[in-house]
Amino acid sequence: MSESNSRFSDDAKRLCNAVGMTQWVIRETGETDRRWLAVQLYDGSTDGEVYYSKDDAVRHQKFPWLCAYLWVPPTGMSVAEAETWLAVWRKAKQAGFDTESDRSYITPLTIEGISSHLAMLGK
Repeated sequence: MSESNSRFSDDAKRLCNAVGMTQWVIRETGETDRRWLAVQLYDGSTDGEVYYSKDDAVRHQKFPWLCAYLWVPPTGMSVAEAETWLAVWRKAKQAGFDTESDRSYITPLTIEGISSHLAMLGK
């Protein structure tokens, strides 16, 4: 493990690996329509499946309210981004946001947007 990775949680590393594996599967199969992951908020794990839609991901979870749903970006996700994504969704869930609905909270992709949303959720 590199020094820079040692400061990140195992949860973030687990999520980053799942995103990397998903990208590999997309590249190898050419199946670009399947990009949704159901991410367990308590440990950053997934069920190992890649879904066509958020609805599919929600429907296949035994406890969908324990997950947040990630559309895997074409650029992938660094460990730092995974750490931030998990932090935002955990705070959002604690603040009462619904992760399962179509109108659920959308994580901003800029550093400024993430910082402002983390500040808002911390209140």
